[in-house]
Formats: sequence, C-alpha cells, structure tokens
Amino acid sequence: MNYKIIYYQGDSIDSSTEVKSGSCILADTELQIVGDESISVEFANLIGIDLVRLHGLGRVIRIRHEDGIIFLSVIRFKLFRLPLIGQFATINFFRTGQLFSILQSKVPNATIVS
Repeated sequence: MNYKIIYYQGDSIDSSTEVKSGSCILADTELQIVGDESISVEFANLIGIDLVRLHGLGRVIRIRHEDGIIFLSVIRFKLFRLPLIGQFATINFFRTGQLFSILQSKVPNATIVS
C-alpha cells in the first residue's frame, strides 16, 4: 500500500516544523519512506506508535523506533515554498487514521496510544 505523506525525523514537532514530502510504502516486514530523505524501518525495530492531534489541526502518527522518532501524516495536497507563508499541506484525517490502524496490526508488540 502506498500513501502520499509529509514527514519529519526528530524528537518533537510543532506547527513551525519544516517537514519533507514523500511516499510511505508498507512492505511485508518494513515501513519505507521514499522522498527527499529515504528512511526504512523494520517492523521488528518499532518501539511504539502513537496517533496524536497536532494543535487540534490534524492527525499525526508518531513512530518510535530504535534509531529515533518519525512523525508522519497522510496528505491530500501540499504547497511548499510559498512566499510569506512557507509550507502548506492539507492532512487527510481519515487516511492517516487508516495508516495508523494498518501499522497497529503489523506491530503487535509496540505500545499503542491514541
């Protein structure tokens, strides 16, 4: 399954964080993020998965793994590098929830907080 996403790899995220865009691909044994910076994480290395609301604006999935934290959201569309505004993306609330449910089923040993 392939999802169009925005993502950020780091300890925390807020509305001023500069995110990257790409695709999230769910393989049999790993989560692959293909974009400006490609990331691959095996499901066995996931520690926790959280579904959180970012300032009440939309859903964000926080994926904790052995090498750090990845934040991602499924998007409808994005506009990057706009003058005076910076970045803008519309988060797909339901598809982000769907991706979270799929990740939840693939990682039974991870802690789930929603």
